[in-house]
Amino acid sequence: MHAYQPVDNEEANAFISSKERLYESPTPRLQTTVLLVIIILLSFVVYIQIFTQDTVRESTTVCADRTRDPPRIASRNEMGHALQADAALDGAELGVQRGIYSEILLTHWKRMRSWHLVDLWGQQENYFDIANVNDIEQQKIYEEARDRLRSFSQGNISFHRMYTSSASHLIANNSLDFVYIDARHDYCGVMEDILLYWPKLRPNGIFAGHDYLDASTVKSRNGQDWGVCQDSTRNDGAVKGAVDDFVSTNHLSLHITTDEWPTWITRKPQIICE
Repeated sequence: MHAYQPVDNEEANAFISSKERLYESPTPRLQTTVLLVIIILLSFVVYIQIFTQDTVRESTTVCADRTRDPPRIASRNEMGHALQADAALDGAELGVQRGIYSEILLTHWKRMRSWHLVDLWGQQENYFDIANVNDIEQQKIYEEARDRLRSFSQGNISFHRMYTSSASHLIANNSLDFVYIDARHDYCGVMEDILLYWPKLRPNGIFAGHDYLDASTVKSRNGQDWGVCQDSTRNDGAVKGAVDDFVSTNHLSLHITTDEWPTWITRKPQIICE
């Protein structure tokens, strides 16, 4: 039989205190940590919801192609009427010579507000074209162009006697409704003008140019050699090759007039998303 031993009060109190601590609530630091985890999880859920809504909204955006067909004219001499009907205001001609085509255009294009005439009016190297006459003749041709167009007062006419590449820096992007390319006729020159002046057009602007022919066709007609670029490289595609490559790359609609020396016509696309 075991003898009774009295319980030490201090040991008893310590035992009871340790048991009570097991059932106490978490410390304030633990409570804060738990609260932060909950906040982070809720924030993540809200972010996922917002991201999902934005993705759905973006996926339901509808884009419409508002590009009109290029003018279906039979001859380039009808372009002035087409520009008038198109409500075109601002344009540029690259390769002006005596200003004869500008005169035809402006006679019927009464809405014209600004018209940029770009031509070097100077002899060029490696350009085998009957228009590439000496500088004395070029000066006479320049003066003739100014005289011919002096009477048109429906808008502002600017003469830029320089390379088309230099003049491109003087014309703002998205500022023109019409560009007509008739400067150098070798592939390199035409492609350079296309790439430089395409950004100048507003959406639905008319982009066109003269002499949609390859080098062999032109040479068989009058002996000109449009296959030689200014840097002496060769590309027999000439005007037609450059235009075809650009139109194909950009999936554009192309219209060709029935003139003996045809004009090519396309439009800059207008895509509207809502």
